[in-house]
Amino acid sequence: MMAWGKNQCVEGSIITMMADTQGALTKALGVTMTHPGPCAKLGEPRCQRHAIYVEDGVIKAFEVAAYEDDPAGDDKPDVSLVENMLPKIPDLMPAQQEAALAKIEAEKTQDVKEVKAAIASDDLVLFVKPACVFSERALEELMSNGFRPRVFKTTRSQKRGLQAITGKTSMPSAWCKGQYIGGCDDGIESWHGVKPMVASGALKKMLADTVGQVNDKIVGA
Repeated sequence: MMAWGKNQCVEGSIITMMADTQGALTKALGVTMTHPGPCAKLGEPRCQRHAIYVEDGVIKAFEVAAYEDDPAGDDKPDVSLVENMLPKIPDLMPAQQEAALAKIEAEKTQDVKEVKAAIASDDLVLFVKPACVFSERALEELMSNGFRPRVFKTTRSQKRGLQAITGKTSMPSAWCKGQYIGGCDDGIESWHGVKPMVASGALKKMLADTVGQVNDKIVGA
């Protein structure tokens, strides 16, 4: 878990990483993932994305981000995010909630600004996560086909910024001329994904377009 904490850029923070090595807590909470889609890619057993607020051993709030069309909660993690969990803390005064949410919003604004600057730094940008097999596959696909993306080893703030912009938490995150084009194999549009775009020639055509199609909704100033 120490390595995972480092990977998630939470070293030295107030977060304590603890492992459920045998899956005992996962089973007790009833959040074992059984959907064949994610399990086929990531192996079993897997735990559903969830957030719990516990006080003196008593669960006060429990939210699970798992949906029929999103069993891993990657596309719609909202219920497990801090913005949703804060109001569920029973002893947190309204003023404290407002202050915490204001701080989160200010950090999010700065995170998005940082990400937009990185996206605008080159025609082809790839945000990757260390030791992520999908990040490695996407970069290998690009490099082996003659593409030379600007690669960012995603920081914690960049990851939050990317999530705020795209709604996606998974890595990698690929961008062409300011437009989000998905991850390794897919994204938020049917045509997204590094590998399918390379295979179809869509990425080459997109880069060859001297005008470019900057997505103002995503990257606009």
